[in-house]
Amino acid sequence: MADADVIIVGAGLAGLVAAAELAEAGKKIIIVDQEPEQSLGGQAFWSFGGLFLVDSP
Repeated sequence: MADADVIIVGAGLAGLVAAAELAEAGKKIIIVDQEPEQSLGGQAFWSFGGLFLVDSP
Protein backbone atom coordinates (compact mmCIF):
# COMPACT_ATOMS: atom_id res chain seq x y z
CA MET A 1 0.00 0.00 0.00
CA ALA A 2 1.27 3.48 -0.84
CA ASP A 3 2.33 5.99 1.79
CA ALA A 4 -0.35 8.46 2.80
CA ASP A 5 -0.63 11.48 5.04
CA VAL A 6 -4.21 10.58 5.95
CA ILE A 7 -6.33 7.43 5.84
CA ILE A 8 -10.07 8.10 5.68
CA VAL A 9 -12.36 5.26 6.73
CA GLY A 10 -15.71 5.63 5.01
CA ALA A 11 -16.48 7.14 1.63
CA GLY A 12 -19.76 8.77 2.62
CA LEU A 13 -20.31 12.44 1.92
CA ALA A 14 -18.29 13.54 4.97
CA GLY A 15 -15.37 11.28 4.04
CA LEU A 16 -15.38 12.46 0.43
CA VAL A 17 -15.52 16.14 1.43
CA ALA A 18 -12.69 15.61 3.90
CA ALA A 19 -10.67 13.89 1.17
CA ALA A 20 -11.31 16.75 -1.26
CA GLU A 21 -10.25 19.37 1.30
CA LEU A 22 -7.11 17.44 2.23
CA ALA A 23 -6.19 16.82 -1.41
CA GLU A 24 -6.60 20.53 -2.09
CA ALA A 25 -4.18 21.14 0.79
CA GLY A 26 -1.64 18.85 -0.91
CA LYS A 27 -2.06 15.79 1.32
CA LYS A 28 -1.83 12.20 0.07
CA ILE A 29 -4.98 10.31 0.99
CA ILE A 30 -6.19 6.73 1.12
CA ILE A 31 -9.94 6.17 1.35
CA VAL A 32 -11.15 2.81 2.67
CA ASP A 33 -14.81 1.81 2.32
CA GLN A 34 -16.80 -1.41 2.33
CA GLU A 35 -18.72 -0.50 -0.84
CA PRO A 36 -17.28 -0.67 -4.39
CA GLU A 37 -16.18 2.49 -6.21
CA GLN A 38 -19.48 2.65 -8.10
CA SER A 39 -21.34 3.15 -4.81
CA LEU A 40 -19.30 5.94 -3.23
CA GLY A 41 -21.31 8.44 -1.24
CA GLY A 42 -22.48 6.27 1.64
CA GLN A 43 -26.15 6.56 2.58
CA ALA A 44 -26.57 9.49 0.17
CA PHE A 45 -25.94 7.11 -2.74
CA TRP A 46 -29.01 5.09 -1.73
CA SER A 47 -31.15 8.03 -0.55
CA PHE A 48 -31.26 10.27 -3.61
CA GLY A 49 -34.20 8.37 -5.06
CA GLY A 50 -36.21 8.91 -1.88
CA LEU A 51 -35.43 12.44 -0.74
CA PHE A 52 -38.30 14.88 -0.72
CA LEU A 53 -37.66 18.57 -0.07
CA VAL A 54 -40.27 21.10 1.01
CA ASP A 55 -41.37 23.41 -1.83
CA SER A 56 -39.58 21.37 -4.48
CA PRO A 57 -41.21 20.18 -7.70
